[in-house]
Amino acid sequence: MVYDLIIVGGGAAGFFAGSSLLDQSPGARVLILEKSGKLLSKVKISGGGRCNVTHHCFDNEKLLASYPRGNPWLSDVFDRLGVKQTLNWFRNIGIEIVAEADGRMFPKSNDSSTIADGLLHAFTGKGGKIQLQKKVMSFEHKEGIFEICIENENPLLARHLLIATGGSPDIRGFDFLIHTGHRIVTPVPSLFTFNTRPHPWADLQGLSVTEARVGICNSPYSFSGPVLVTHWGFSGPAVLKLSAFAARYLHEKNYAYQFSIDWLPSIPAGEVLSGLLDFQKNHGRKKPAQTPVFNLPTRLWAKLCTEVKAVEHFNWAETGRKKVEALAEKLKDSRFEGSGKTTYKDEFVTAGGVDTSEVDTSTCESKRIPSLFFAGEVLNADGITGGFNFQAAWSTGFAVAHTISGRLKKMQT
Repeated sequence: MVYDLIIVGGGAAGFFAGSSLLDQSPGARVLILEKSGKLLSKVKISGGGRCNVTHHCFDNEKLLASYPRGNPWLSDVFDRLGVKQTLNWFRNIGIEIVAEADGRMFPKSNDSSTIADGLLHAFTGKGGKIQLQKKVMSFEHKEGIFEICIENENPLLARHLLIATGGSPDIRGFDFLIHTGHRIVTPVPSLFTFNTRPHPWADLQGLSVTEARVGICNSPYSFSGPVLVTHWGFSGPAVLKLSAFAARYLHEKNYAYQFSIDWLPSIPAGEVLSGLLDFQKNHGRKKPAQTPVFNLPTRLWAKLCTEVKAVEHFNWAETGRKKVEALAEKLKDSRFEGSGKTTYKDEFVTAGGVDTSEVDTSTCESKRIPSLFFAGEVLNADGITGGFNFQAAWSTGFAVAHTISGRLKKMQT
């Protein structure tokens, strides 16, 4: 049998593409090949088991800004299926998606199995087929038909082929594509937390601030947002965003780098110093470490005072100007030595994959081999944390389905 579409990879992009094609072309012969014995693994673990489906961002220009790689390549597919259309798609299969205060969006059930089961039923319920433990070794395109070679199996035939295998921590994960001539951008980790060894602030584990600016010293990379002190270093949205945009830079540094935290990013350095001097003048009898200024957390304030040795003085009046200046500098520029990284929760995102310059921006079709498509994280297009990587998977998968559906309809007329 010749399939209308064979999808390599049983993940988010593959299932969304397959289900969308069967929506638009009922009766199409669609097969998903998954090399493992599990389906939709990343969907199930995403968001701590809740599945961060997308982000509450209906402006595509703002949406694109959350992709260190893939902006502006993703623009056309977002125009075809953006966040609003994604929410409608899930609603049509009976799943309500709700937004949290930070913009992340989850199924109303707060259970990732709702999304995984919904995708599975949407695909198989329309006639989609699945084969597990099928490892694709290579494929050839001859006279409009793909012959797909599977390990220890007879070849399969398809008119269209979609590669949706996801990201890989190692370039060897793309070996089966080497013969196609596509350029593969070497994958490196993205979305990770910063380690500091030894950790000078380990005693502040669990402390968080709602707004700080984290920057990699002697580089153009910095981001603002919440910061969390962990038992191994620093995490939180500001650190994760920074790790994504600086993924290749940090890889080149072998994850040995210096970074700085500005605990008062909205207040200029001069105003921080003058604010401290005014406080000292008006509250001279108070103890420095016990009287936080600028509404900073008490533990953070005490730590900064300890680092500049302001705690050695009984009160503010006895604290010399040099130490007040040192405290002001520490508030605006706390330096740490980064040494290594830690994967964020159970999620793994890579920067790298099939070079998007070799893939059509509106159809996700290869520019080298007709009827060969790519969707999801197999492409060198990745987003920051917050549902952006799943949105790219939905949008690229839908673009593939829309394109193939149009061609199947032409074949029928």
